[in-house]
Amino acid sequence: PAVYDSPAVSISLRRVSPGALTESGAKLETVDGAGITIPADPRVKGRHGGPVTVTITSFHAGDKIKEIPKVKYGASRDYRIMGGQDAGGQDADSGKQHKEDRVDFFTTKTSVSWRGTVNVKVPGLNAQVPAHDRPWTPYGSEEDAKFREEKAEVRREVEELASLSDAVERSRGLRRLARRWHPDKNPDDVERATDVFAYLQELREALFSS
Repeated sequence: PAVYDSPAVSISLRRVSPGALTESGAKLETVDGAGITIPADPRVKGRHGGPVTVTITSFHAGDKIKEIPKVKYGASRDYRIMGGQDAGGQDADSGKQHKEDRVDFFTTKTSVSWRGTVNVKVPGLNAQVPAHDRPWTPYGSEEDAKFREEKAEVRREVEELASLSDAVERSRGLRRLARRWHPDKNPDDVERATDVFAYLQELREALFSS
């Protein structure tokens, strides 16, 4: 799954096929200890029959969060099947737009809520709220963390880009960052560039895939 973590919020995202969801269920966890388990159940179906995006957004800022923000991930969002087959096993029209099925969970230290186009209100649905008073380590364990200053700079720039309303400017900024940190552009500092570039890709996937 795609993962994002910060001092205030942790996000995890996974896309599963409708068949896998009904036959095997789905489990998703965030870095801060929140989690959701959707049981295997034939009633767990989306409205549109396509792949299902499952997200969990965990707010762990303690008393600073009085009410979950009214976030609507993927509202009125479509996706395209470029060749291959659709959910029914039929040949898909290249480029045809389909309505997206998704279910988004939101947790605080004391609450859980969800919204989306998938009915997950079945016996066995389970959720856990984020861990209390956890130490936040944004780049992994203290022993494994490398290039903290560079990653902090990249995180700041990516979060600034995520706040832009202009999609073209966001894309330009992300491409500019990718060129700056691509290992091929840093032949004299490959280890640092590779580590920071991988971190950039993780942030990009977490913040922009949903």
